[in-house]
Order: sequence, then structure tokens, then C-alpha cells
Amino acid sequence: MEVPIPPEFKLIAKVRGVPEERLIRALQRFLVLEAISMNSRLDMKNARGLSKTVGKEAWKSL
Repeated sequence: MEVPIPPEFKLIAKVRGVPEERLIRALQRFLVLEAISMNSRLDMKNARGLSKTVGKEAWKSL
């Protein structure tokens, strides 16, 4: 699934020295998983924990 990414992320990729494609893939993965956790039947504490884990893993993939 592709998620539209704002053009500012291309600038962030350049500034951080991260290949643009890798940053976009990580961000798309994060956004999709974030949406899944928000729509799940998890309670607030578990949803936040899942969100934090997803964020860490998405950035590790860079």
C-alpha cells in the first residue's frame, strides 16, 4: 500500500544523508501500521506501546 508523502521529506532525506527511497518506505510502513493500531481493539496503553514499537522499528530500518 502506498501512502502519499509530503515533499518536505525529500529535503529531510537530503539533510540527514538518508537515501530518499529508504526514508519514504520507512515512513509509509510507519503510517500504515500506525493506522492499523489506531483502528484496532487495543486499549489506549497497548495501542501507544504498539505505536512506539512500530516507530522504533521503522527508523531502525534506515
